[in-house]
Amino acid sequence: MTVTAPDGSGQPTPRWKQAVVATVGAAAVALPLVWIDEPVMARAAVVAGVCLVLWLSEVVPPYVPTFVLWALTPLLLQPFGEAFGLERVLGWSADPVL
Repeated sequence: MTVTAPDGSGQPTPRWKQAVVATVGAAAVALPLVWIDEPVMARAAVVAGVCLVLWLSEVVPPYVPTFVLWALTPLLLQPFGEAFGLERVLGWSADPVL
């Protein structure tokens, strides 16, 4: 399977770049869970790390990390309070200040 670059050039993404993104993504998930003692902060760091890896690596279109943020925040953080429920998370995006 070949992944094409999100810049529209149609050029395949090199395998080494995919490997680097997978390694950094795994580290972004594992390290916060090991080093951060507070569960809310650890899960928030996982969500932020995954979104940052996807956004900075550019292996997916730029809007995908936003969808990941909208999906992972309620899934991982809702058990810690209603402030992380789906309605509230989507409300953050509708904030006129943003």
